[in-house]
Amino acid sequence: MWRCLNCETINEGEVCTVCGEKPPTPEQLEAIRREEMAAREAREAREAGMTPPPFKPAATPTPTAPRPVYRPSPDAYVKEKKGGFKVAAVVAVAIVVIAIFIVVAMNITNSNNNQSRYDQAYNLMVDGDYEQAKDIFEDLGAYRDSSAMAYECDMRRAEQYVYDGDYIEAYNLYQEMGESFKVEEVVEQMYDEAVYQYGMGNYTEAQEYFGYTSGIGNTDDYLTLIEARNGSGSYYDVKDIIGFEDANEIIMDRYSFDFLKGNWETYSDDYIRFTLEEGTQWCRYNIPSYDGGSWKIEDGIHYIGEDGSWNRAWSYEIIDEDTINVYNYYNSNTYYFYRQ
Repeated sequence: MWRCLNCETINEGEVCTVCGEKPPTPEQLEAIRREEMAAREAREAREAGMTPPPFKPAATPTPTAPRPVYRPSPDAYVKEKKGGFKVAAVVAVAIVVIAIFIVVAMNITNSNNNQSRYDQAYNLMVDGDYEQAKDIFEDLGAYRDSSAMAYECDMRRAEQYVYDGDYIEAYNLYQEMGESFKVEEVVEQMYDEAVYQYGMGNYTEAQEYFGYTSGIGNTDDYLTLIEARNGSGSYYDVKDIIGFEDANEIIMDRYSFDFLKGNWETYSDDYIRFTLEEGTQWCRYNIPSYDGGSWKIEDGIHYIGEDGSWNRAWSYEIIDEDTINVYNYYNSNTYYFYRQ
């Protein structure tokens, strides 16, 4: 325990709890003791009617001039404690503010990064790189309208497929997107493309497109003709669509005897008869022609002669199931024959 020389507060620590002074040094204590002794001797001399001896200061320096004495009020401790609470509160608020600042800063950074990637994806979409743009938009998740923009990428890609004539790719993408109305539109375009490819003689491409257009237009009739050309069709199926597209030519090319079998006559009693006798195909006629012991029909043209010396006798053109037009190369006459 020690007493502060400045404010006379009793302390236990290394500094005064009131004014902050340090404990007195031994020299200071000795000087104080001497002063107190001299004061007592002077008092005793006055009481005895004697003159007190002169005061001799201590050899060591006296303490520095005392500071103004601070007398703490009885509730100083309470006020100090309350002040500590205020400091703690200020520190806590500062920590919260710093944390909020860090979170806000991170959000701003993330937002700036997301905006940069959003702009990148948008530019890719505008440049036609729809798949890469879609990947970025999907990765951005709920940022702005990224989900809608990813859908827009698919829509533009599908439209590009249609523009380029890649109808099957467009069909598959619209199906994946669930765009039933767009699927119907592209199916109609596929039908038109299939008809065009058939007319151009691209039967494989036409068949592929017709595979998507079931129930639309004459899809089934076209497939019947394509199958007949591939050798997998039926004469009776083709016969049912005589007059459609090149069905007549296909019949005369692939099923000529099946169609011509029977009796054909003109109004002037000219005739051509096709019969099947004991597995042999026979053709009898009474119109002018070249001599020859054999006959054959290729691409609708009737040849008479022998191997190496075939002559074009006449050609067949189907008008309907029971009528044919015959052009005779021998005399350049044209006849209409009717099925009997």
